[in-house]
Amino acid sequence: MKGLLIKDFRLMKVQKNFFALIMVIGIGMALFSNNTSYTIGFVSFIFSLFSVSTISYDELDNGNAFLFSLPIARKTYAVEKYCFGLIMGLGAWLAVSVLATAAGAARGQGPVWELAITAFIVLPLVLFMLAVMVPVMLKFGAEKGRIAVVICFAVVYLTIALLAQSAEQWGKDFLPLLDSLPEIGIGTFLVILAAVTVLILLLSVRISIGIIKKKEF
Repeated sequence: MKGLLIKDFRLMKVQKNFFALIMVIGIGMALFSNNTSYTIGFVSFIFSLFSVSTISYDELDNGNAFLFSLPIARKTYAVEKYCFGLIMGLGAWLAVSVLATAAGAARGQGPVWELAITAFIVLPLVLFMLAVMVPVMLKFGAEKGRIAVVICFAVVYLTIALLAQSAEQWGKDFLPLLDSLPEIGIGTFLVILAAVTVLILLLSVRISIGIIKKKEF
């Protein structure tokens, strides 16, 4: 596992200039944008997306055939992709969430706890996209997988945009709306959302392990 993680980090190092550009854009959005959820979702998803792109690098020049000639279990390979995606996605999410929350609170967009909960609502969307992308990339490969990834990105973008637009149309914040529900509060909602996300990730891991075990190189 450690060797695979080192390999993927070295692959990402090749694109360090692109990641630096994304971080600059993310910092700018966090400091000047009023849409906290979109800022956090954008940066987190980009980092998760490019972590999954290591699957494409592994396929180049029949690389998988060489990789699996080494003492590496296919199950370990599949699990490592999720670990690497979580490290990249969660790292980016945490950094931009802290910055966006602090900047939003300084601009008077709302209480810190509301901005923080907004970040926690965005996180399951990022993890869900990771759960979708890994098995799709393992199953269909780089070319067809990219189409699926673009579709996933569009779904996340539209979901976040619709949430923000709906909040403006209703004339109230999304968080107070959830808190006003009689059957469920924000805390319970976040717990349920986290539980569902974990279950989806575990199911995705099982699917990916099954795919990689059956795949021929």
